[in-house]
Amino acid sequence: MMHPHNPLLTLRQIIFALWFYLSIALMGVVGLPLLAVPGRMGLNLTLAWMRVWLWLLFAAMRRLLGLDFVVKGREHIPPEKNIFASKHQSAFDTFVFLHLDLSAAYVLKQELFWVPIYGWYGKRVGMIGVDRGGHSAALRNLLKAAKAAIAGGRRIVIFPQGTRTPAGSGKPYQPGIYAIYRETGASITPIALNSGDYWPKHWLHRYPGTITIEFLPPIPPGLSRQALMARLESEIEAASMALRPPIKSPENAAPN
Repeated sequence: MMHPHNPLLTLRQIIFALWFYLSIALMGVVGLPLLAVPGRMGLNLTLAWMRVWLWLLFAAMRRLLGLDFVVKGREHIPPEKNIFASKHQSAFDTFVFLHLDLSAAYVLKQELFWVPIYGWYGKRVGMIGVDRGGHSAALRNLLKAAKAAIAGGRRIVIFPQGTRTPAGSGKPYQPGIYAIYRETGASITPIALNSGDYWPKHWLHRYPGTITIEFLPPIPPGLSRQALMARLESEIEAASMALRPPIKSPENAAPN
């Protein structure tokens, strides 16, 4: 079953899309002086400013779209050093974990640091850039940054498939997460979600409903590469499929 066409909702979708991009630009420009504040104080002020934008964003989602989110399985988040390995279906995933853990350090493609405003803030708050074409040197830099983040008490957020992908697509999980897992000695908390059914890729449409983010039981350190990758894929994909709502957007329908 598809989402029904609703002219009023379509108008709200347009308003929200305009608000979304304009708010990023406005909040980013107004907050630029914070990027010049040195040290821990500058970092904390920048993160607090980003939290203000997140609060406004979620309020706009609820009021304009009727779209909210819930979090399940918080008890599975270990207090010690940890890696969040999340399914990635939507742009929504790229900021929601900052709301859940303001110290989270996302692993993202290096090119995003070149994007004005977004990249400046990403660098300032310690996001981890990876050069996907850099091979061994890129991997060394990734591991160095990941170990520094874990040593500093931060959690790492990584999307093991590397790009937005519907549940059940069969796209392979990339081995970079195993290198981080091995080198940092951190546990991994797999995360399932269904954000793509409400906030699709490359579309203006945003659908009303409730996005579910589910933290699964953590995977302890010490597994082999083969065992870790198999467990991650099977657990995340199965749980993400189980979260799919009965009403789906056409571009995120599971493959036949």
